[in-house]
Amino acid sequence: MRQVGYSEDTATANRFADYLLTQGIDAKVMLAKAGWDVWVIEEDQVAKARELWVRFIAEPGNPAYAQASLSARKLRQLEEREEKAYERRQETFERRVEGTGAIRAPLTVLLIVVSVVVYLLGMSGDKKRVQDALWFQAPSGEVQIGSPQDLVRFPFSLRAPMESIAKGQVWRLVSPIFLHLDGIHLLFNMLMLSSLGTALERSIGTWRLALMVLVLAVFSNCAQAFFGPGIRFGGMSGVLYGIAGFIWVASVRAPRMGLFMSPGTAMLLVGWLLMGILAPVPSSPMANWAHGAGLAGGLAIGWVWTTLGRE
Repeated sequence: MRQVGYSEDTATANRFADYLLTQGIDAKVMLAKAGWDVWVIEEDQVAKARELWVRFIAEPGNPAYAQASLSARKLRQLEEREEKAYERRQETFERRVEGTGAIRAPLTVLLIVVSVVVYLLGMSGDKKRVQDALWFQAPSGEVQIGSPQDLVRFPFSLRAPMESIAKGQVWRLVSPIFLHLDGIHLLFNMLMLSSLGTALERSIGTWRLALMVLVLAVFSNCAQAFFGPGIRFGGMSGVLYGIAGFIWVASVRAPRMGLFMSPGTAMLLVGWLLMGILAPVPSSPMANWAHGAGLAGGLAIGWVWTTLGRE
């Protein structure tokens, strides 16, 4: 923030700040030792503001500046209305996320319960048996691709481990979303699901969210199975990226839905996605294809949804 003008008269300083606002420059009038300073908020607008100050101080009584004060008042009123509308949307979102009555988001609760139960079964029983039942493909039929030469031996149509699904085990198209390989993975995904899933379910309804989860699960799991290093992947992340993508599109294109993506959540999801791509951990690879496909699917569903006016 930089000082661009000074006046002993508060009305003159405010008139110039009003004029700056009509020129798209946000400014503040602040008390100085013997008068009033005009400060510009954005650094890249300082030079232009100082040029305007030279013109203004040459004839501060010009009627154009008085008219600018009226325009600035209307602009401030518009900003105030938009800010209040934003606050109402935020309050609506927070009520949906934090409001009492979990029964209002039964699918979200069910997804969390199933994920936790599957994880506990793996801890208390035969972990391998639980995982083998839920992998995208039964391990005995796994096709591993490790080099470009393997792609010649196994064409694209055969690379995807679809044997078990082709034999009727269609649940494997979805079941990997309930597999979490460690407690941190489970905890992170369930916290994100509780937040985003609850808000979205209360906005669009249980059955619509169920259909979205089904589509995102199949799409993200198939992407990981076709393009990833193998069939041993799991987690709700692909679905979560899809839900996040939908919420982001809806918050921009259909604000009346009351959905909101906080900057912190957006940065966390984008950072996690980039870390998996740019700094992979060989001992614990992320399902990057599932993440990317889920996000793309959610963005596409959100765009279609808001285009059709399904608010």
